Amino acid sequence: MQLQKIEIRNFRLSGKDIIWEIKPDASILVGKNGSGKTTVLRLIAAALKSIQTAADMALFIQIESISLYFEGNNMIEIDGNGSATTQGKGINGIKWAFIETFDVPNEEGKSVLDELLAKLINDFLLFQSNLREDIDTLYTQKNKFSTQEIAEIEQNVAINHERRERFEKTVNHFFADSDKVLHIKKGFTFLLNQEISLPVTALSSGEKQLLVILLQVFLQNEEPHLLFLDEPEISMHTYWQRALLTKIREINPNCQLIVATHSGSLLGRGWMENFVNMEEIVFDYKKISSKPITNLVSMEEKMMTIKNLIGNLNGQYFENLILLNDIIEEQSNFTYIDVENILTYLKSKGIKPNADTYSILIQKMSWEDSQNLIDNYSLFLDEDRLNWIVKKAPNLHIAIELIDELGLDYLDPKIVLFNTLFSKTTSQAECQAVEDLRKAYNVPVNNLYKQKLAFKNIQITP
Repeated sequence: MQLQKIEIRNFRLSGKDIIWEIKPDASILVGKNGSGKTTVLRLIAAALKSIQTAADMALFIQIESISLYFEGNNMIEIDGNGSATTQGKGINGIKWAFIETFDVPNEEGKSVLDELLAKLINDFLLFQSNLREDIDTLYTQKNKFSTQEIAEIEQNVAINHERRERFEKTVNHFFADSDKVLHIKKGFTFLLNQEISLPVTALSSGEKQLLVILLQVFLQNEEPHLLFLDEPEISMHTYWQRALLTKIREINPNCQLIVATHSGSLLGRGWMENFVNMEEIVFDYKKISSKPITNLVSMEEKMMTIKNLIGNLNGQYFENLILLNDIIEEQSNFTYIDVENILTYLKSKGIKPNADTYSILIQKMSWEDSQNLIDNYSLFLDEDRLNWIVKKAPNLHIAIELIDELGLDYLDPKIVLFNTLFSKTTSQAECQAVEDLRKAYNVPVNNLYKQKLAFKNIQITP
């Protein structure tokens, strides 16, 4: 599944947004040291990782939110508290890898690059073993399979044999000037001057980095993958830099590359249209709409989907409400008119939305439309709804105004609300205002809030 666009709100809590349109083959982000290009890549990878494992809060504390838009109306959004919102059924099937080529020792003092390379070579040898088993099957057990099954095995063998030969040729293309030759039929062996066996650990740092990248791409089996490369040019000769992206795409034409680099060399050989300077994707805060999910589906389609899925359900039953909320959560964003149509339809079915239903609807509405929903339907702002409303506020000033209007008698805020407010800060003064407000409500802090304060060098108010 291809990534199409990235939006990061309040990047580094600096009052700037990131909007990056991603190309289907490769997108190359160029920037000077400290510009944030590596942080952008790490945030994208962390967003992908967060829907599979625990979120990396060290990264998310420095933004309001990040949204990844994929083909087929699929989306991932992670807010500054690490909470995830997803849209589309293909999200969990996204395959990706993040490669950084800096070699550092691990806790045991061993080379991280050597460890990674050893693992990838073992995976390659397993591929070799499986290929040999398929070949043996063709020659020794042919009578056990149907004609169609034999044809499929033969096709698989031919494809993988060609892939393997292409990989070997690519590696040797890069190593041609070093008198080193890879022989994959002998396992994964390098010969120096065609006679001296050379262990992989004896290769240079740049050679190891190149192998890590090429092996990672080969083992993708020509399936769609996202590959993040952080400064892949480190320790690589200029010629290697110029050829790298082209050779990666030759090994796997379905590999979508997201690259951060200092090197203009990577832009050679047909990639000039794929690069963008960091300054070109940075915009003033709130250039991004407060509506988080792009509305790519018409109201008629959404209503038809909801009606078809709800089917013959009638009445206020617990099972109906669970199903209803699941159905709504899978849809794209709603306008206020959309929500009125949905509520009217539910009323005709005798189904009364519960608190969770309204919370989900608020998540999928703009700031203005969610305000209308709350006012016109006299919705009580519990902790969850209030937090979602504050997330959608155009800026910190408006969010604090809403809290002040509700007042101490109405509110019993928790620290999650102040974590959300902090994600909207764009200056030291605004950070201090959030901390002063937390103190006024006497809300205990948690570790996440402490991390956010530390990021902006703010002291907890005694």
